[in-house]
Amino acid sequence: MADALELVRSSLDGTICVGLSDGRILTGTFLCLDKQKNVLMRDTKETRLETDQAERHIGLVLVPFQHVKSCHALRMRN
Repeated sequence: MADALELVRSSLDGTICVGLSDGRILTGTFLCLDKQKNVLMRDTKETRLETDQAERHIGLVLVPFQHVKSCHALRMRN
């Protein structure tokens, strides 16, 4: 448990990529997880892979845990 917590802490302010249940992918700066395991991100971009891979900037976003299918750290903070 301590290793998982340390991994989350080291990812704070780093870039993460979150795959959603509807096929969208969100890429942005990881701010925090709340008690319900929702993910808060800033400077977020949304990519839709099923359609035309269009990308749009959506800014600050709270991703409900039930919609998260995958989560990857792309760049950890220093």
